[in-house]
Amino acid sequence: MDNIITLTPIPVGESLPDADTNVLLFLADGTSCEGFLDGVWEEVEGQPPLFRDVCADALDRDAVTSWCPMPEGPRAC
Repeated sequence: MDNIITLTPIPVGESLPDADTNVLLFLADGTSCEGFLDGVWEEVEGQPPLFRDVCADALDRDAVTSWCPMPEGPRAC
């Protein structure tokens, strides 16, 4: 039985996730991590949004390039 999960990254410049909802973040260095858009972040023109990793540590503002909803795990057979 194959469990194939397809992820479709959404560029940060096109759309942002709902605040404080855990998503999969894709980073500029080619890695990824679970994290969220900081809900108290205030949009400032020309300043990237503030994302935090799953431990609530702030990520560099230019680190997150795209995101996608967290994938669902496999279902029991």
